[in-house]
Amino acid sequence: MNTEFAIFLALTSIASGSSLIAQTMITEYSPQRHERFVDDRGDEVFFGEGYDFSGVGRTDSGRFATHIGEGWFLTSASARLSPGETVTFVGGSVSAHAVDYGFRVGLTDLWLGKLETAPGSDVYSYEIERSLTARESLVAVGAVSPSNPLSFVVGANEASGVGSVDTTSFYQAPTFSTRTGVIGAGPDRAIRGDAETGAPTFVDRNGVLTLAGLHWKAGTDNLLGGHVERIATLQGFDAPILRFGKEVAQSAAPVPEPGSALLAGLGLALGALRRRR
Repeated sequence: MNTEFAIFLALTSIASGSSLIAQTMITEYSPQRHERFVDDRGDEVFFGEGYDFSGVGRTDSGRFATHIGEGWFLTSASARLSPGETVTFVGGSVSAHAVDYGFRVGLTDLWLGKLETAPGSDVYSYEIERSLTARESLVAVGAVSPSNPLSFVVGANEASGVGSVDTTSFYQAPTFSTRTGVIGAGPDRAIRGDAETGAPTFVDRNGVLTLAGLHWKAGTDNLLGGHVERIATLQGFDAPILRFGKEVAQSAAPVPEPGSALLAGLGLALGALRRRR
């Protein structure tokens, strides 16, 4: 498939309302080469051959959750997962896990979540990349047809305009840009759209994928390297307190925003303290 037809396919998908198909354009796209799950690859070799994608989870709605160990996952705050929502991983077997709780990393667009049960050893746990540099080759994951929400496409891109982890703040993660042009791009370039927020971007370290960032908007990813310590701190938070917040959110109608749930929990706690006096 040539570049022009790849663009045509994406535009006609938008017109037909198949937004998940439309969000990733891959030059010289072929399902046998670029999709993780196909019935028959024929003579094609999967672009992601040799890499472990078992830690890239999907929800029924097609959102992404990337496993970083012991049931913890990362996604985008603007596409965060709700308590009770199911994340499915495909490793040596297919396993589904309900989201227990989660919270925003500072006020960035990064979301750290915890599953009720941790996946087995057949689901990979990705390390966070700390030293991404400009011009490095990337392995980009993107969405495909909603008819198979567990599948996704894999293609190439390149890091450019990499922010410094020294500028990481409570309010904003540094970012890195990815190439968005298709003219002269060559085969396999994956260009992702805004609706794929939270999809992972990896870098190859001696044949092993490390998690460089999470897709934010077209041509831009949030760089994770500057948030390693903050994420580790959040993982040490008291789980029962967070589960209490989840129960408050689930019992309310309509479901409140996280801030409302927190206020509700605080009100109950203050009421209990007053009754004890």
